[in-house]
Amino acid sequence: MDQQVVTDFLKLVRCAMQSQTPKLDPEQVNWQEVFRLAQAHQLGVMIAYPALELVNDPASGVFRLGMQAIGSGLAQQQAQSRLLEQMRLSFPALQIPFLPLKGSLLRPMYPKPEMRTMCDLDILLHKEDLEKAGQWLKENGFEQEEGFDHDVPYTKLPYLHVELHYRLFSENTSASLSRFFASVWDQAQPKEEGSWEYRLSPEWFAAYLTAHFAKHVSGSGSGARSVLDLWLFQKQVPLEEKKLFALLAQRNLIDQYEQFMLGRMNNLYRFLTQDCHLQERDWKPALRYILKVGAALDEEHSLKDIHCFVRNAAGQVYLPGSSVKGALRTVLLHHMIRQEGEHDQLEPSRRERFGS
Repeated sequence: MDQQVVTDFLKLVRCAMQSQTPKLDPEQVNWQEVFRLAQAHQLGVMIAYPALELVNDPASGVFRLGMQAIGSGLAQQQAQSRLLEQMRLSFPALQIPFLPLKGSLLRPMYPKPEMRTMCDLDILLHKEDLEKAGQWLKENGFEQEEGFDHDVPYTKLPYLHVELHYRLFSENTSASLSRFFASVWDQAQPKEEGSWEYRLSPEWFAAYLTAHFAKHVSGSGSGARSVLDLWLFQKQVPLEEKKLFALLAQRNLIDQYEQFMLGRMNNLYRFLTQDCHLQERDWKPALRYILKVGAALDEEHSLKDIHCFVRNAAGQVYLPGSSVKGALRTVLLHHMIRQEGEHDQLEPSRRERFGS
């Protein structure tokens, strides 16, 4: 692989993550090889956005590559999001507790959700619920495929592939990890009061992401996307890990912290203050930021009802493109189209503002 191709690929990834325009000469970039490398790392959609900022000529090959990647990514993301929403609506009636894994939870952390492509939608179930969930998928047009000793896959062409997990790791290929995460349901909490959708605590989700990454590295290898997943998730967790670990080591609390991580308790504040008897002046420097919740906590609401605002790769809060900005863009585009009257297309200058 040409080192310049790798360098250009990494520059485009960095610019996409930081919402910056790349400082590259588009005439000097081997776009075919850069996009081939990006697709191998499942980051084709990600580099397409900064690439189109450099080359916006619809007749160019770069433009076609970028638009094809974005179009495919958007279609996949929307189809998978609709399926997950259907599960949220249908599984309560079937009394199926479910826990989404990996990509569906990491997508909101990316600058644009479609940048985080997913080969499949991973869902953790209790083993006794596999048949009910599988029947629901079949009724919705899915076909069952041959799985492994920890999941059952289903496919619905062209974009949907679902893996129903009843263990996080295979007993055959990752026995130690399978045993470590055997109690994963004990660490899960309902997403909200009365919900059939569950979430892991940030600590356990981080442990799972790290273990999953390690499994791939030691096996067939892992791509750049897994590194981005871990980095972005770390940005979302309001802890300075090095400072926290230094504090625990200084107070000889490493063993207690290990037991906390392996146990069922998931309230880090209670662990630090009650179990470790640390004062606020001790643990406060290990926090990256503090959110004041006011009256949000009372006898009817707990910490799990509070969700941190979405942040970009630099840790800054932002409005996801699929929410307010997307709605405003749609309204403005509709208004401009109506103003154009009977014209088939927007004027080129206006069309460029909307990237189409």
